[in-house]
Amino acid sequence: MIISLHKAAVVVAAIAMTVMLSGCGPMPPVYVSQLNLSYSLAPVANKSDIPCFIMLDPNKVPDTIVNPAQTVRETKIYEIRSFVNKDIKNFFSNYFNSVEVISDKAALPESNYVIVDVAIASLKPEADMITATSSTGATATGGRVFGAMDWAIAVKRDSDEEYLLSFSEKILGTFALVNIAQTSQMYQSTFEAAVNSLAQKYQESKIHQNM
Repeated sequence: MIISLHKAAVVVAAIAMTVMLSGCGPMPPVYVSQLNLSYSLAPVANKSDIPCFIMLDPNKVPDTIVNPAQTVRETKIYEIRSFVNKDIKNFFSNYFNSVEVISDKAALPESNYVIVDVAIASLKPEADMITATSSTGATATGGRVFGAMDWAIAVKRDSDEEYLLSFSEKILGTFALVNIAQTSQMYQSTFEAAVNSLAQKYQESKIHQNM
């Protein structure tokens, strides 16, 4: 494949970034509790009086994830459960008057409640790699780096057998890492994209209309 001068410039820039990120030493650690996520929630006229419980199972949501150096440097992400305790709780508080995060189902009432299960399988940097060949036949590989998260949400009323909403997905942030000092911004973008994705799916499912 012969690439144009414009595409060659893009590839060269991408290669430079990849080399910079793959140097010695890890990226700065990320503390999720310190991130100030920005996302938009649709206004709700009447919140549901049914209590909502968010299940934070330590086996499904790790508090720390360490990704060894591969395409990019080693990354360490701490306080991941604060995303559930703060932002997922904030999301459902937009729809329910009472929202509580629990880690044990023994805390659930006997009946008439909504349960939300959350799982985070992975959270890591991911390179959007490009391989190109110049007019001289030389090949080069480079790419942009984004935060990627594999996660899942399931929403269910205690009296129902079927889930009101259930999905698992791989979500990519929109902030491309250029300098390792921006590592927190990269992951903040990933968490924001996750909440926005949840908001879209929640709206499309019309759950609130049945509460």
